[in-house]
Amino acid sequence: MNLTMLMRFRRAACIAFSRHPAARLHRAWASFTEGPVSQPTAGIADFLLPPLTLLMLILFLFGSVPGASDMIAAACATACLP
Repeated sequence: MNLTMLMRFRRAACIAFSRHPAARLHRAWASFTEGPVSQPTAGIADFLLPPLTLLMLILFLFGSVPGASDMIAAACATACLP
């Protein structure tokens, strides 16, 4: 092995085992969703991802848009009128 080959292996290892939060989150999610082969293809993470994503989007909306909660309350009140 020469030095350039070792540098390539080192770079690949650094990329694969990055300490960046996004890389850690991706590895954690992959380890959570991967299961034994005998399990069905739809795991618990497949059922949890859409509701959790919707919850995060709603929290982002309430936190970032001023008056969003008032607008949603007004829309719900209008929709619920007899």
